[in-house]
Amino acid sequence: MLQRTCAYLSVVVLLSSIACDSTSGHAATADASDATCPAGGNFSAPGSNVVAADGVCQRTAELQCAGERCCCTDNARAFASREDCITAMHDGCVQAQNGQMATVDPRAGYDTAAATSAFDGLGHYVSTCDVGVVAWGVTTAGLAGMMKGTVEAGGNCWNPITDGVDLPAFVSCKDGNACLPDPGKVYSTWTCKPRGQSGEICLGDFSCVDGLRCDPNLSTNPAQLGHCTDRLPLGESCDRGLACQSLFCEGGTCVEPSVNRAYCLAPTK
Repeated sequence: MLQRTCAYLSVVVLLSSIACDSTSGHAATADASDATCPAGGNFSAPGSNVVAADGVCQRTAELQCAGERCCCTDNARAFASREDCITAMHDGCVQAQNGQMATVDPRAGYDTAAATSAFDGLGHYVSTCDVGVVAWGVTTAGLAGMMKGTVEAGGNCWNPITDGVDLPAFVSCKDGNACLPDPGKVYSTWTCKPRGQSGEICLGDFSCVDGLRCDPNLSTNPAQLGHCTDRLPLGESCDRGLACQSLFCEGGTCVEPSVNRAYCLAPTK
């Protein structure tokens, strides 16, 4: 489940909860400060969390995999090595962005100081095996806060007719706003608007205010966008963590949080 915090960094995470679990041939290297499991405190040595925009996926992967190694007790749900884990998490984060790296796009307003604070926070959560990492990670106090946006409220954030699928547009709005069309005008210019309340239109979960989900999420038909609605209780069918009140979806069902559900990162066999 911790991979779902990485999903935010793939832009689509602004819209949904997507696991960063694909792999390729990236040669992973890890910060030596993550090599041991501290008894509380923080994994990160001074300066290790000061990360440039193009290093966000790598540092996130390093901290995720430190968490797996120190917190996951189910070997069947863990990667064989730390290096394998970092490779998978890094490459899944990059590939999910489909070549459109949100953090390096100037519209996103990547904030190095905010990113450092977020990585410090992530290091603390994983060093204590705290299941609250998932709820924290999708808020502006967590990983979501490192991209501040540059487009003011009411400003043009995406024109779907001329720009095609412009993923960085969805992190381009300032002040926590969302890039959305006017109701009934999905083929016109989209602008930065307040995130949706219950019943209002949305493209993905992060188009809605905290605590709500978008249904349907990430509609492939722009003429049939979703609407913000309540998250699902335990036991209901789900396709992602952000659909659930618990923020944990396993086997297609909303489930209780647990340390292994939060920190075991390998795809289930």
